Parts: sequence; C-alpha cells; structure tokens
Amino acid sequence: EEKIQEGDFTAVAVYSALEETGDFTCSNPLINKLVSNSRWSQKGNYLDVPTDCPTRERSPWTGDSQVYCRTAADFMNVYPFFEKWMKDYNCDITEDGKVVNCIPRGSQNREENERQRQEFFKSIQGRENELTVIEGFMLRAYADGDGEVGVQDAGAGWSDAAVINPYTMYLAYGDEQILRNQYETAKKHVDYMFRCAKNRNEMRADEPAYHNYTDGELDADYLWDTEFHWGEWLEADIGTAGEMLVMMDKYTNPDPEVPTAFLCYSSRLLSRMASILGRKEDAEKYAALSDKVRHMFNKYIIKADGVIKKGRQAPNVRALAFDLCEEGNRKPVFDELVRLVKENGYRLNTGFLATPFILDVLTDGGAVDTAYALLEQEESPSWLFNVKNGATTILEEWNGMVTHTGSFNHYSYGAVCNFLFSRTAGIQPVLEQPGYKKFLICPVTGGSLTNASARYESLYGTIRSEWTKEEPEQAGCGRIRYTFEIPANTTAEIRIPASAEDAAEIKKKYPHADYENGVVSIESGSGVIHLETGMD
Repeated sequence: EEKIQEGDFTAVAVYSALEETGDFTCSNPLINKLVSNSRWSQKGNYLDVPTDCPTRERSPWTGDSQVYCRTAADFMNVYPFFEKWMKDYNCDITEDGKVVNCIPRGSQNREENERQRQEFFKSIQGRENELTVIEGFMLRAYADGDGEVGVQDAGAGWSDAAVINPYTMYLAYGDEQILRNQYETAKKHVDYMFRCAKNRNEMRADEPAYHNYTDGELDADYLWDTEFHWGEWLEADIGTAGEMLVMMDKYTNPDPEVPTAFLCYSSRLLSRMASILGRKEDAEKYAALSDKVRHMFNKYIIKADGVIKKGRQAPNVRALAFDLCEEGNRKPVFDELVRLVKENGYRLNTGFLATPFILDVLTDGGAVDTAYALLEQEESPSWLFNVKNGATTILEEWNGMVTHTGSFNHYSYGAVCNFLFSRTAGIQPVLEQPGYKKFLICPVTGGSLTNASARYESLYGTIRSEWTKEEPEQAGCGRIRYTFEIPANTTAEIRIPASAEDAAEIKKKYPHADYENGVVSIESGSGVIHLETGMD
C-alpha cells in the first residue's frame, strides 16, 4: 500500500475572473497574512455567486455577502459580479417582500432540505398537539409548504443585503445603474420590514412601547420585535453550539435590537438611493420613517448609561456604525463600548453583523489605541489567533483552528480588511462623488505598526497611500513620512494630524493647505504628494 506523500496533490482555486484591484501591507506580518487569507477566502467563494464556504454548504447567503461586500470591492473589481447577482434578487423576492436567506432561491441544498422536511412531517403525523420543544422548533422552521421560503427567511441583517449591497456598489464604483436595477426590490423589502414592525408581539404587550403614542402613532409600530432573525450570529463567546441553544428564543420572542437597527439603517439607505435617482417623494418618505425608528431606538433600546445589552459589544458597535444614537446618547454608548473592549482584555465578543465595524467606530471616536490593541490581539477571540495558528483562509469560528469546528473558508470576518484600507491607509470614497471621483485620504497610525501601504486601482487609475514612522532615537522627534498618489481626473482631500510647526512647514510647499484643531487638510488634484510631520 503506497503512502500518500506531501506534494502528491495540487489544490486549484476556482473562482470568477475578477480583476484584483487592491492590496495592503504593513510592518506586522500577521496582519499581512490576514490580508492574504481574506483575499483567498474571497477567491474561494466568489464563483458566479458569493457562497458562504466552498465545502460544507456552498450557498450564496445574503447576510455573509452584505457584511463583506465593501471589503470585496477593495480587493477586486466586483461590480459586474454584484450587478449580475443582485438581479437574482429581483426574481426571487416574494410578492410580500421577503428576501430569502440564499439567492438564487432554493440554492441552499434544496433537494436535501425538502427530503428532510417530508421525513419530519411524516414523523409527527398524528401527534401534532404533543410535540417536543425541538419538534416545535422544527415545525416552525419547515412552516412554508414549498420548501424554499420559510420562517427563517427575511431575517434582519441578511435580507438587508437587498439594500446594502447595491448601495455599497454605487459608493465604490459610482454607477447609478445598479441602483436603478435594484430600487424596486429594495423598496419592496423595506416596506415589508415596516409591515412586520407593526405586527404585535404578545410576549412584549405589557412593555411601555405598546402603550405609548407619538404623533398619534403607537411607538411599538417602529420597533421590530416579531418574526425570526438570526441576530448577531456566532458571537465570539457563543459559537455554533451556543447559537443552537438560544435558537428557540429567536423564534418565539425576537429581540428588537438587531431588527430595529437594520430597519432604521436600510430605510435611510433607501432614502439616499431614492434621492440619487431623483425620486424626491420616496427620499423624503423613507428619511422620515428612518428618523422615527431612530427615535424609538433611543427611547426604548439605549439606556441612559450607554448600555444596550449588558456585556455585549455588538449592539453598541451597531448603534454607532449606523448612526442610531441621538446626540445625548452617543458619548455614553461609545464610552460603554470602549469599557467593554478593555474589560474583555482587548478581545472581541462580536459576531457576523457588528465585527466589520468595531475598529472603525473605535477609531472614529478617538479610541485609536483601543482599536489597534484589538486588531493586533493574538489570543482568542481575535482576527490574528487563527492566523497565528496556521490558518490560510478566514475561518467561520474565532477559535476554529483549535476546536476544528465550523467552516475553514468563510470570508465574513475578513471584512476587517476594509479598516486597513479606509482607516490605517485612510482611503475612503465619498457619496457626493462616488467611485473615487473624489475621495478622502486620512490615514490613522497606531499600534505597533511602523509602516503601512495601500494601493487601489480605481476606475481613474492608481490611488496610493503610504506612511512610515521613524522612532525618536532614529530621527530625534518621531517623524512620520507620508506619500499619497492621486490619479488623473480625480480630487482627493488629504487630512493628517500635525502640530502647528508641522503645518507651517507643510504650507511652505503647499500654500493652499488648511490647519485646524491639530489637522492639516489639503485638497489636491492628480499627482504625488509627500508630507512629513514631527519635523525638527
């Protein structure tokens, strides 16, 4: 019997032919490996449709796609890929506005699901009134008769891909066509969400929202606490097994935090889509609806001390990322998030939906050291734990390299790479002139990093942002040298932190530079810009 030797087999990654457009490198080799792992997971899953994993399920889950689509656009030109796939949403959305979990509809192991469904109904025949808890759970899961649309479909954060994906593609590429293609589907789904929010949850009927009115409308009508939702999903300290234990609660008494947050966010994005397409009446309508939901979120879900769910990071991340906080609540929510991260030893306890945003909101709020400590954490749960333990792709579970649970190629948590492009390197498109016709370059240095570089091949040419730190003992004052490249027919607004002395020196070379509140700003057309701070 011949023994299999290393090298006897060659693995070939098969994926849609998408041009690679972006790369990021820095002084931390584990972060560089994280970038490589994310890119390989994208390649391994972007095959005609964005699958969740290329092994166990190979299914185009909507939720996975929406948390990663912004990062996908950093690494590759995914506009034609999403333009094609989003048209499948138009075919598969139900008449009442439900967006199924996997599109094309029924693509998630359709035949096997139907076989299991038929076997289940056969097993409970004649005793429908005396089911076990698990059987009751399964009955709800198999509730729909066609085997393709059921109670698990259209959950918040998954179904919202109908709105978030086309909006994100417009921001990244600037082509209104995908908004025109998808607008009616996005609108139909948001309308479905608002109808569901008006459904009554009898288990919460004694709560104040069901007895208070604002402008003649019941407050509870703007809190979505009905229907099944996957929720944050796979929070770091829960895992797959833990999710199964709490699944019944998701069926019987849905938590309003996640669905209400996405109700606010998706209706706001829909309003922006309407405005871009010149649909003024819709733009005003959905902006007003989003504002009503936002107000109820603050009134009933955010507590005065900034706590949303005790001990959980994800709700605070979401509230900040989606701009759900009214003015008086923003600081307490942010401070509570920072406290939770530090209390947890600079480790995560977020899941699929909030993890892509946590470093962004920490950095944007001024907790840069906290963000980088979280990014560079090497103990579980963290992005670098699996990398340190030999991962070559992104895993579904935070400690999967040790427990050998979940998928070993599941790109969702690789969404953190957008932080590296948009905050560490600072390259960000702007909605006013999307597709990088105008963009920001506002790099944020931090952590142990002594250098970072990002390159992005935009529709107009190469955008580049690089910075290098010199230690005080090397240069006398801790210099940071920046190099930025701006392509033809675009405009960039460059922002870097600087002292008054730095600003004075920079203005000698760039007289149009502005200086305010410790930040130098330069608006520039095409060319290469060299800046330096910490100068003698």
